[in-house]
Amino acid sequence: MQNRKRLYSKLPLIFCLAAIIILGSAGTCFAGNVDKHVITSGLTSAGTQTVDSLTSANAGSTGDNINITVSGSNVTVSGNTRLAPIGTSSFKVRIAEQTGWGINRVEKVLSSSYSGGRYYFSGTLSTASLPDGQYTVFIYRGTDTRRFYRNCVLVVTKGQAVIQKYEKVQQLNTSAYETMSQYDKCNSFLDTRLTDIYLMLRRTAGASGSKLTDVEQAYVKTVADRITKYAPNDYEKAFEILKYIDDNFYYDRANPANGRSVTNPAVLIQRYEFGQEAATNCVGYAALFAALARAEGIPTRVVYGVHRMDSAWVLNSNLKTANHHWTEFYYDGRWIIADADVGAGKYKELDGEFSKTDETLSYTFFDATPEQMAQNYIVLGLYKKPTLVTPAVSITHTSSGNNKISWSSVTDATKYTVYRSETKYGEYSELKTVTAKYAIDLTAVTGIKYYYRVVAVPTNVNREASAMSKIVSGTDRLKVPVLSATSTKTSIKVSWPHVKGAVAYKVYRSQKSGSGYSLVKTVTVPSQPPSDEELLENEDGTVEEPETPAVVIPSTFSYTDKTAKKKTTYYYKVVAVHENSLASSAKSKAVSAKRKS
Repeated sequence: MQNRKRLYSKLPLIFCLAAIIILGSAGTCFAGNVDKHVITSGLTSAGTQTVDSLTSANAGSTGDNINITVSGSNVTVSGNTRLAPIGTSSFKVRIAEQTGWGINRVEKVLSSSYSGGRYYFSGTLSTASLPDGQYTVFIYRGTDTRRFYRNCVLVVTKGQAVIQKYEKVQQLNTSAYETMSQYDKCNSFLDTRLTDIYLMLRRTAGASGSKLTDVEQAYVKTVADRITKYAPNDYEKAFEILKYIDDNFYYDRANPANGRSVTNPAVLIQRYEFGQEAATNCVGYAALFAALARAEGIPTRVVYGVHRMDSAWVLNSNLKTANHHWTEFYYDGRWIIADADVGAGKYKELDGEFSKTDETLSYTFFDATPEQMAQNYIVLGLYKKPTLVTPAVSITHTSSGNNKISWSSVTDATKYTVYRSETKYGEYSELKTVTAKYAIDLTAVTGIKYYYRVVAVPTNVNREASAMSKIVSGTDRLKVPVLSATSTKTSIKVSWPHVKGAVAYKVYRSQKSGSGYSLVKTVTVPSQPPSDEELLENEDGTVEEPETPAVVIPSTFSYTDKTAKKKTTYYYKVVAVHENSLASSAKSKAVSAKRKS
């Protein structure tokens, strides 16, 4: 893996850069920039540390489990893996200086054993003889070319070693996932669709971006079922998928981001299954894992950021530029890293010849700890499908007094969902979904204030629904009265049908049709008078109210204007009054009349 290592060190921005640029155009959710001066601030000073350790995998991980403990000049390495030693029956650890790739180094063959399908190893070696400097811990499966762990940096000072910690990087990564302003926007990956794989992982430059066909999706599902047939749960299924990819697919080292690599997962799988060349890059590896995992119903998402191996983080502006993609799957309430590219054991040589090399095969970055992640990854963001624009919402009333919620048209939206609540910051429940650009609330109770929000729903799975709109509120009103007017030589009479729920009517008059209206009369609606009689007590002790004759409410109300002048046209409007003033109707349309001469 030395050649590939040099590729990382010399060309950190070439690796997957073209694919990342294309992906960014598809829609991303950024976690924020990286502070140039944040990387080394987490380093514990040499000589002040007593005992410290770095654990590569979370408890119960099914991948590689590595633990490195440092105490003074003693470095203890222990762990276990499913990968057997190659060439010998043992594992070996080497602490090698980064400058010169190991001119100064110490190494030791580890004691090893086999049990329950896993190989266990452990051993301690000393840094007392090493010059001051930065060193990397390497673990090998047998021969030197079978290195499978290289993800811990030591700083040696006067023979004493400390693990170079990156607490600030870890904090940055945590913030990328958990900062609410970002997490709310990005945590929309709990689906298992295959139709959007091509949008999750845009093919590299020069390649087409067509989505997986139904036939391709079915093929991916068939292979995924076979790979995971004996896995007892989704966690183990995810590992079997990672193992399948790492064992069988090649990193196209000659052309990692120039468009020659295949990133269509169905095509890659078919090539391997039929014994053909199956070379790809970080985008292709992520596409493979995402497609196979989603085919098994495992939610999977893509992360992008900065990645480095074999060396310490250095201060440079490139830490703000993404150079790598990887995947995470959702299991038991958490997102778990599964980076198939980093563990891939086979790749293409620079001369273009297709050769098989197992030197990097490892499962270290399956369910890696946050601390181990900080050694090698800076998370810049999570891929998100393009989100529809949030609708701009307003509220009016129909002539019947119903709340009418309207919104702006949103490109690529096929329908809109309206949510309602009786409290501004309470729980909103779905009211209705419509294809029009408005919705009328026919179930609102007159006099009660309601709050509304609208979401634009996409036409297909290649877009995400919009965020909820800003809140608008409105109170369902009484129906607007419909007026008619008649006149005599002495007066003008304005009439209208009774509006259910009205307790009164306010009559306005003007000599202009569009302005100058003033209140001339309030017409009250008769109500049930309270009873002056005492309650009647029955012989059995029950109490009943005395009967009160029901008040008959007229079906029509009117106002007779006896102050109207001759030869003058008057305009009238009426408002139906509700007990809650907010629920009173709007002013009616005007009617006009003048006294008969």
